[in-house]
Amino acid sequence: MKFIVSIILLACLIGLSTSLFLETKGLMCSTCKFLWKEVKKELPVVAGEGDVELERVVKNVCGKFEKSVPLLGKFCQTFGHDALQDIYQYILSEDKKINPDKICFFFKNEILEKLIFLLLSFLSFCSIYIIKKLIKMKQYTIILLILAVAGISMAMVVADTKNMLCSPCKFIFKEVEKELPEADKITENALKVAIDVVCKRYLGGIPLAKDVCEKLGGDAVGELYKFILKEGKKIHPDSICKHLHMC
Repeated sequence: MKFIVSIILLACLIGLSTSLFLETKGLMCSTCKFLWKEVKKELPVVAGEGDVELERVVKNVCGKFEKSVPLLGKFCQTFGHDALQDIYQYILSEDKKINPDKICFFFKNEILEKLIFLLLSFLSFCSIYIIKKLIKMKQYTIILLILAVAGISMAMVVADTKNMLCSPCKFIFKEVEKELPEADKITENALKVAIDVVCKRYLGGIPLAKDVCEKLGGDAVGELYKFILKEGKKIHPDSICKHLHMC
């Protein structure tokens, strides 16, 4: 019985660790890089009243994309005047050039990801030792409590993943709508072409766009076209993303 409890708890903790790591891995970093790549398009080189111009461009990019890019809203909240002053000084040390990779490393996002990975790895490796100690002490109530917390946490991770796909899904279908002909001329092939065009355009830019586009492969477009027919051949991003279980 003790062995079974130990195995179950270990599997749950490792599963939770893996889920949390996969959820955070790369997302913070890619969101940060996306922001600064967009800033770079509007401001390739910082010159003159650079700090004022940098703040203006960052606010402009945040306002433009924060509703469609997961986590961008949270990033934008951290980029207040003082934070941007620090980044501005860093950009000056880099010959006034905006380098998204270096800025995001400077802003500690990649370092934070590594710390999360180390913490979760430590949790996984130490699980057996902790469980053995708890069993030896006959702390079964604590074991069950940890198991319950781990299970709830995993459920929250799954729900959070769904929420994170919602905003990029809506963004993609707003762009798809722009690529499509008039409603009465929309065909399944036209829908497929429009989705392909938008996915290729934003695949390497919008975080999680790849996850959304992968769910639109195979027979998914055919099923989606049938749904759009029921909607009167109109593209409604909200209802489409709910239909695709991304919102």
